[in-house]
Amino acid sequence: MIRKAEEKLEFTFPKEYKLWLKNYGWGEIYGEDIFGLYNEEFNSYPNVVFTNLKMWQENFISGNELAVQMNDFTEIYFFEKDKEQVFIKFGDVKELYADSFFHFIVKKTCGTF
Repeated sequence: MIRKAEEKLEFTFPKEYKLWLKNYGWGEIYGEDIFGLYNEEFNSYPNVVFTNLKMWQENFISGNELAVQMNDFTEIYFFEKDKEQVFIKFGDVKELYADSFFHFIVKKTCGTF
């Protein structure tokens, strides 16, 4: 299912994100969904394929970015193509949030890393 999602998005997922998808599929932290894979339909939120195709279409992010979470404040957490780091975007402001997907998880759950 992971390979099929990567092909559909034309985006190779970072290694740690693939490992998380393989083991958990999708999840949430304090009520905020982490986009993932829970079926092969790719037809609803919070599926990573469905959500990113919609976000690309609506110009929330570019095709070189892969969103993994968006919160109620419209902060978008995402990967850039060929990078392991997680970035955060709020409007036009973008900055590094975490050095890896696992660091992202720890920082979101504990507040620091």
